[in-house]
Amino acid sequence: MDKHLTEIELFEYANQLIEDKNQLALIEVHLSSCKDCKQSLLLEQKIDDSLKDNLAVNYTVDLSEKVIHHFTQEKSFFLNIDAKSIIYVLMFFLGLIIMNELMSSLKNITIPYLNLIFSVVLGLFFIELLLTYVKYKKKTKII
Repeated sequence: MDKHLTEIELFEYANQLIEDKNQLALIEVHLSSCKDCKQSLLLEQKIDDSLKDNLAVNYTVDLSEKVIHHFTQEKSFFLNIDAKSIIYVLMFFLGLIIMNELMSSLKNITIPYLNLIFSVVLGLFFIELLLTYVKYKKKTKII
């Protein structure tokens, strides 16, 4: 290294943040031959030590379990209905729209019981939605 180390390189070296072994070796070789950079490193280490000693809170808090718990629990979105139920409602209304379009395009073609078939399928989706909602309400009911 022909140039002096930057403040960032000194900070990373002082705080052991450099993972690249080649870069670490180059910095150590440079520090052994450059008095200015060595003094800058000592100053950086003094500043870091001073900050660590004067911190009001000197312990770490592990939030990983709380974060994992937060993201693993099932969320309720609209009116305490879970995402699956919302998707079922959307599918129900989309089915109604599709059925309407099919009926208008199939006016000339007569398929026996087509209205009944579509109604039964959409009714089953709606029943599934209601059952899911009832199960959800039973789970969240406070005794």
